[in-house]
Parts: sequence; structure tokens; C-alpha cells
Amino acid sequence: MWVPDLVRRRLDERESRCMRGVTLGDAGEAHGGCRVPVGEAHGECRVPVGEAHGECRVPVGEALGECRVPVGEALGECRVHVGEALGECRVPVGEALGECRVPVGEAHGECRVPVGEALGECRVPVGEALGECRVPVGEALGECRVPVGEALGECRVWERHLVSAESLWELDSLH
Repeated sequence: MWVPDLVRRRLDERESRCMRGVTLGDAGEAHGGCRVPVGEAHGECRVPVGEAHGECRVPVGEALGECRVPVGEALGECRVHVGEALGECRVPVGEALGECRVPVGEAHGECRVPVGEALGECRVPVGEALGECRVPVGEALGECRVPVGEALGECRVWERHLVSAESLWELDSLH
């Protein structure tokens, strides 16, 4: 039974050092200004795997605060590669609600989204766009440029031939 006690004591020591803003080891939890490769982080931390609540950089896991997260969810002013983002974020893969750049997923706000849906002032290569957007593939509702798909608004759409904004409205009225 002394081995778990020793491990627990070492984790407690790491946590106490983390609380003082000292960078700690390879595994465990971090509550403070720390870098933690594995575990959870509550504070100003960098965490490759786990959850992060605060101003953190987290490659894998969830992030609540001003964070950079490659994989996981992010609530706040964050950069998230994979997952959901609520706030001013840059998200390559996933959903984004706010002023975001999202390559893959949905975007609700002022966003740039290559793949997915976009609600707001966005640039979306693939998917739907509601707002002032540029969308290469998909539907667009607003001031948009859409190479492939449907467009409702002041848009330029070329699917088989170039259609102006005036003729677009005429085509829309025919439907």
C-alpha cells in the first residue's frame, strides 16, 4: 500500500508546484500556470491531452476560456483544430459559434468556413451560407459568391453558366 501513497504524494507535490506556477512533469493534473502533457488543467496551462478551463493551450480535450485546442471543444476566445467552438475562435474542424474561422463544420457568426454551414459574414467553400459570404459549393443566402449550388441573395453563382444578381432573382422567382 505504500506505492500508491508514494505516487499520490508525488502527484500532490506536482499539484502544489503547479499552483505556484512551476512547470511540472509528464503526467497528472495541473491547477495553475503549468504545462501538463496528460491530464486536466484549470488555469493558465498547456495541456496536450485532457481538459482545460482557463487561458490554456490544449492539443486534445476540452477548453473553456482563452485557449488553443487542436482536438476537442472550446468555449471562449479559442483556437480549436477539431471540435466545437463557442466564441471568437479559429477552428479548422468542427462547429463555430461566433467570430471564427472554420475549415470544416458549421459557423454561426463572422466566420471563414471552407467546409460546412455558415450563418453570418463568412467565406465558405463547401456547404451552406447565410449572410455576406463566399461559398464555392453549396447554398448561399445573402451577398455571396457560389460556384456550385443554390444562391438566395445578391450573389454570383456559376454552376453551368454565370448568373448575375438580377437574373438570379428572376430564376428564384420562377421556382
